[in-house]
Amino acid sequence: MLLRKTAVKLLDILKITLPRGHWHTGKRNFAALSYRLSGGSETRFGGERVRTVAGDVLLVPNDMDYDAVREREESLIVFHFLLIGESDGRIEGFSSPTVAALSPRFAEAYEIFTKKEVGYYYRA
Repeated sequence: MLLRKTAVKLLDILKITLPRGHWHTGKRNFAALSYRLSGGSETRFGGERVRTVAGDVLLVPNDMDYDAVREREESLIVFHFLLIGESDGRIEGFSSPTVAALSPRFAEAYEIFTKKEVGYYYRA
């Protein structure tokens, strides 16, 4: 997903576990950036498919409806945020050793956001 002239307003950071199965998510007015801690899924939208496994990142822009198919339980850390600006309106998956190395940063941001100490919002 290419972001152009874009601003981001963080809404929350969650650590969640999603069950296996086929799930539909309707259009939401916020975007999501999720890091897979375990498991994996296939995200289907507009005739396209994006597969993610542990260590991958998935970016879902706002106003997208999609289906997620999980063969087993999936745990992730997800950032929900408002995306203000231009994007190409596609769900994107990112997978590489460099992306997987970000795991500690996602965990750190989650801890900072959860503790809500002075300055947490900007640190997260």
